[in-house]
Amino acid sequence: MVSSMTGFGSSDASFDLGKITVEMKGVNHRFLEVSSHMPRALQPLEELLKKTVQQKIKRGKIDIFITFEEKCAGNPIIKVDKDLGLSYYNSLVALADACGLTPPEDIRQVASFPGVIIQEKSDLDLENLWQNGLLPAAGEALTAMVAMRRAEGAHLADNIRQKLAGILDAVQKIELIVPEVVKDYQARLKERVSALVCQENREQFVLDEGRLATEVAIFADKCAIDEEITRLYSHLGQFDKALVSEGQEPIGRKLDFILQEMNRETNTIGSKANSLMISELVIEIKSELEKVREQIQNIE
Repeated sequence: MVSSMTGFGSSDASFDLGKITVEMKGVNHRFLEVSSHMPRALQPLEELLKKTVQQKIKRGKIDIFITFEEKCAGNPIIKVDKDLGLSYYNSLVALADACGLTPPEDIRQVASFPGVIIQEKSDLDLENLWQNGLLPAAGEALTAMVAMRRAEGAHLADNIRQKLAGILDAVQKIELIVPEVVKDYQARLKERVSALVCQENREQFVLDEGRLATEVAIFADKCAIDEEITRLYSHLGQFDKALVSEGQEPIGRKLDFILQEMNRETNTIGSKANSLMISELVIEIKSELEKVREQIQNIE
């Protein structure tokens, strides 16, 4: 199944610890690269998240953006550093004595110093975070992104098939022209030989049909492109077969390889075929192949 590498998906999950929102964005990339942007508290779950993405995505650059709105704890943990508070108080007494002032009597003055009273958050339940928050939200976002990638992939496949149809038509035209190229060469060769014969010797001139046939055969061998045409037909068939395959494996690299082989055969035809019409069709094929190449850069 053809899948594009561009897509977007988002979802959220509300549970007892709060609410998690996940956004995923995918763009073209030669390999799979997953980057996550999440709160520090969720970072221990990063590898699990990447493995979840890798189960559905094989190529592309995936950026994941996660926000976590934590519910306020019902019973916060308050800790008092008595030694630190006493040290602050003794310092204030010493300072007041040195300045001839009254030592502080309000405990709130001491309690307001940094570190004397600390409110600690309880450790987050990572298993709960994963099973009930991050996994459901990420799973739905991933499903949405995959669906978008496949829809875009189907559109790309239709567009590519249209271009392949044009390429196939051009190859069929070349196949029909090839025999005419040899016949045209034979006729032109006869004309040239006749033109080289002096006017006064024309009546005595006898064309060596055997030698002519040999020259035509040599020309036909040099410009023979039957094998290249056969391979082009084969590559076109393989390309189309890959586009309609129902497997889950990525096909982008395979299509790129087939396209390189099609370019190779087309270039050989262009260099061997001694025909203006074939040269024009080769240019047409190469133009369409370049358009296909641009399209498959988007395919997973």
